[in-house]
Amino acid sequence: MASTASTAPRKGELSSSRLLELAADLFRQNGYAATTMRDIADAGGMKAGSLYYHFSSKDEILDGVLERGIGEAIRGFEAAMAALPADADFDARIRAATTAHLKTVWEYGTYTVASRQLLKHIPESLHAKHIGMRRRYDELWRNLLHGGVEAGILARDADLGLTRLFLLGSLNWTSEWLDPQKKSFEDLGAMAAELFLNGMRVAPAE
Repeated sequence: MASTASTAPRKGELSSSRLLELAADLFRQNGYAATTMRDIADAGGMKAGSLYYHFSSKDEILDGVLERGIGEAIRGFEAAMAALPADADFDARIRAATTAHLKTVWEYGTYTVASRQLLKHIPESLHAKHIGMRRRYDELWRNLLHGGVEAGILARDADLGLTRLFLLGSLNWTSEWLDPQKKSFEDLGAMAAELFLNGMRVAPAE
């Protein structure tokens, strides 16, 4: 899986980013409750006290992991839509959206997998923030699929909520096998979109 560092931040910032990635991996493997600040520090090769230079608490680390996991998905989706022509049709939009999600899973998979497991551990002070971010991403996909219905491409009686869950669930699973050196994100995104569209297109009138 690719590195989660998408830019080249200063040394201190890179260290914090790397610690977030290590924490996400520990949360994913061992669970949030079983992972201690000392575990995260050990994974980063530092003393436990040094970890507090970067994060004041495990809840702050949890906040960072959750924000990276869904935030990158939102940014990727919005950037993909913004790159399309204003008159792009639904097929182009669904291909762009699936490709963007695949890229996020590849680049930030440790965060996205961990974040799905961490929802029940969100402290009350952060609950509204992270549930709101997830609802925002869901809404982006809901609007996209609704556009397919309005364009007469998707059936009006399709359950768009379940469709979104099936689609994103299958895309998330690519973290276990995707190799962009063998098949590009664009090719895989187009393939995923076509698989779902063929099963949802309105039957031609007789």
